[in-house]
Amino acid sequence: MTSPAPLLPGAPEGATRTAWWLFAPPAALMGLRWLLEWHGDRWPGPDAWALAPFAGTRDPGLGFAALGAGAAAIAAVGVLLRWTARRRGRPHARRVAAGLWALACVGGALAMAARHWDARWLQPLPEARVSVAGSRVQPPSLRGPGGTQVVLRWEDADPVASGTPPLEGTAPVLRQATLPASAAAAWRPGQALRLQWARGRFGGLYATGWQPLAGGGTAPAAPHLP
Repeated sequence: MTSPAPLLPGAPEGATRTAWWLFAPPAALMGLRWLLEWHGDRWPGPDAWALAPFAGTRDPGLGFAALGAGAAAIAAVGVLLRWTARRRGRPHARRVAAGLWALACVGGALAMAARHWDARWLQPLPEARVSVAGSRVQPPSLRGPGGTQVVLRWEDADPVASGTPPLEGTAPVLRQATLPASAAAAWRPGQALRLQWARGRFGGLYATGWQPLAGGGTAPAAPHLP
């Protein structure tokens, strides 16, 4: 029985297989992204806006640590492939590299699907009293429609952060979200809100509604928005 002809005319079978492993997983990843976007446009989920930890409170050294960890991981993979090529031969090393590449694409696909479905099964949390610590205009981009990026300061107990009221002298809980400009553009530092929020199916936090309150009190120092 003869082996099948390469899919690329004039290319050896090994090169064709390598090309498939290189381009098919990311192509499938892009196809999944398109499918999820189409699903979101066809069947929109509930109105929810992601709440993330305030980026300005993160230690700048964490970014360098993440870069270092990524470089170390790439170096470790390179050493592993080199060792495999010496011990088992280059064909085996290529198969290991292809498997790692496919696993990375599968991980990306799972993360993309989790983000898409996270906000479609919401578990409401107790209503929170928050105040606006700072805001800025967020222009539209490929990542979203834009709006007003708002930093919210939790004024009462935060059941997500600790499960208990914050101790005196501890840093306040700050989270940021990009909200519709029609609602949040007029808010100023110190504006008090009653916030409806919820936890997503896979642990994300989302604002689902808000009610401005009169008498926001003294405006706290607005944090720097990156």
